[in-house]
Amino acid sequence: MFNITSILGFRLIYGDIREIIEFLFRADKICLYSANGEVLNNIIFNNLPLVENYYLIPDGITTLYLAKNLNGLHINKIPGIEVMQYILNKMKDKPLYLFGAKEEVNNKLTEKLIKQGVNIVGNRCGFGYDEQELIDAINKSGAEILFVALGSPLQEEFIYRTFNKLNVRLIVPVGGAFDVLSGYKKRAPKVFIKLKLEWLWRTLLEPKRAKKIYSIIKFNIYMLDLSLKLKQSRLNYATQEEEI
Repeated sequence: MFNITSILGFRLIYGDIREIIEFLFRADKICLYSANGEVLNNIIFNNLPLVENYYLIPDGITTLYLAKNLNGLHINKIPGIEVMQYILNKMKDKPLYLFGAKEEVNNKLTEKLIKQGVNIVGNRCGFGYDEQELIDAINKSGAEILFVALGSPLQEEFIYRTFNKLNVRLIVPVGGAFDVLSGYKKRAPKVFIKLKLEWLWRTLLEPKRAKKIYSIIKFNIYMLDLSLKLKQSRLNYATQEEEI
């Protein structure tokens, strides 16, 4: 089962991954963004544009808090990497294109997936490419699914520029998922995932990310405070109505 709701004016889809993906494939063309702290920060405060046909998945503690405090929803996190893993495992016959990450990472992941029987019809690293040539290559490949691993906001900006030029059916920006799935980097231990602290694990591995993580933490605290205030405001308004 899955559901769709609006949070701060954005379309959020949540629930069972299988049913979500099946639903998305009934659309003509769609982009599935991950609503984590970094992406939401870029969308709300840095004017990161989204394509017209899209859904967000709750890939972050901020989104879970917003859903709870603004919509009264208790939903589960859906990590973008797990969406990618589901597609690779359950829809491996679909023609896929891998774009992004370093060349050695992209090639390693491509070789690994081909050995697993995944229908990879093309791949290109995220450095030193000509955008129009890339668009032509993706369309010529016959890919139905495009994974974009450039990190935010680069991947979302690329998708916004090229969405109407691409013939794929589903576009999924996946950040650093290529690094993890290729074995180039390790995903956070289960305890970090359970506590929704994967961002902390990445910071420990890459201290240079500390500045970016700090800004995301500030954003998360701001949004949590805002959602609580909005929730309290609604409660106060409802109380006033009852008194009248």
